[in-house]
Amino acid sequence: MICLIAIAKTAAFREAKRIEGFRICSAGALTALGLLTRLAAIPLIVDMLVAIITTKIPILMKSGFWAMAHEARVDYAMLLGCLFLLIVGAGPISIDARLTSESSI
Repeated sequence: MICLIAIAKTAAFREAKRIEGFRICSAGALTALGLLTRLAAIPLIVDMLVAIITTKIPILMKSGFWAMAHEARVDYAMLLGCLFLLIVGAGPISIDARLTSESSI
């Protein structure tokens, strides 16, 4: 009985990882294409916040600020980049801009 519960939990965990991976890859692809950029930035921001909270805060508590700051450079850069895209949008050569300019004509 315990073995069946463990197998069910493992299968559910694998499925959750698969869905999470698809979500992050889809958001990254949409961001790279400039399609639905502001909407795609939201899951990336959530992902980076979770990564910082779960992996960098323990480093801060154990090793101090400078060790954490060194480890979190890429995480903070991606977080700030996604916040920028959320606020400003994709830009003039994105698919979003082309769709918006065609619909306003």
